[in-house]
Amino acid sequence: MKVPTSEVIVVRRLSWEGEPNREVLVTIGKPAQPPDSQGQFYSPIHTVGLGKDEIVTAIFGVDSFQAIELPLQIHRVALGRHQFQERWPSTVPRWSVA
Repeated sequence: MKVPTSEVIVVRRLSWEGEPNREVLVTIGKPAQPPDSQGQFYSPIHTVGLGKDEIVTAIFGVDSFQAIELPLQIHRVALGRHQFQERWPSTVPRWSVA
């Protein structure tokens, strides 16, 4: 099913270890309901930098929350298939609880 893109709500830029000029860019769009959805929601996910092709797809969920949650999980699986290790820059603070 072809679905329209939506407003980008999440962006992640990652560098390949040992190749700082090589980048992977992942964007996830705002959950939306296609006209014939029967209650389902989707979020478009756009990935550039894994292999030669850019990947544009829509991930469906039973509600808007799952339509965000599933692309995040799929993002990790896709990176793992390319032996890409997700690394946080040293400038990113660790979680803390106040």
